[in-house]
Amino acid sequence: MAAQPDPVNGFLDDLLQRLQDTFRAFLCAHATIELGGGILDSIRDNVAIGAVVGLNIAIEPIPLAELKQYKASFPGVLLEVFHGKVVQTWKECLSKIFAHYVSLHLNGTRRFEELKSTDVRLDFRSDVSIDEQIRNSLVDDFDFKRYADQQKLIDGLRNPNDLYPNHLTNVHKNVLMRNALQHKGGRVDQFFLNSLGVNQIEVLGQDAQPIPLGDGDRVTLSIPEFDSFRRSTLMVCQAWRS
Repeated sequence: MAAQPDPVNGFLDDLLQRLQDTFRAFLCAHATIELGGGILDSIRDNVAIGAVVGLNIAIEPIPLAELKQYKASFPGVLLEVFHGKVVQTWKECLSKIFAHYVSLHLNGTRRFEELKSTDVRLDFRSDVSIDEQIRNSLVDDFDFKRYADQQKLIDGLRNPNDLYPNHLTNVHKNVLMRNALQHKGGRVDQFFLNSLGVNQIEVLGQDAQPIPLGDGDRVTLSIPEFDSFRRSTLMVCQAWRS
């Protein structure tokens, strides 16, 4: 009897497709901004423009000089948005993999001994089955764990030979960078560094050269860094395939 395909491989395939689609969408959006910036530069500063941005919502005429002031910030905002989308997609995949191993344990297919002991919340008034409540409780708890603990658990399950540790660290760094940008004013802090076990990190600049950052330094994303994150994610997925 042929072995059944591993559902985790399907999760990883879906992740890779979404990652590639997101990165391609970013490149297209970035090219659009670059082309639009060239058009802005070709128009005199004293020209005013207006635009309809939604149903019955229009922007009052704005001098081109004012728009040009913000032009330099557009690529950075775009990077943060798409970088954040990739991080979110990656974390959703970790949660799916975890839920799969919980289900294997509950249906008696494979014991999830790596999880060791943990608490679960049950509501005996609910019509939801006990097994489903246990599964949901464990997955919810996993989603609120520190990212370092999530990654360590899943990597131990899928990568017993510890392949590509540098790529795994790079993914971890980028998750922390996203958290810093969203929740910490874009600055590296001691928690960030302690999570990686380092005194400073290196982030690729627009020229693809590494820039050292320490406690209190501001994170700045670049296209080379985003691409490095994408490539590391591909390598980790390769290590996690069965």
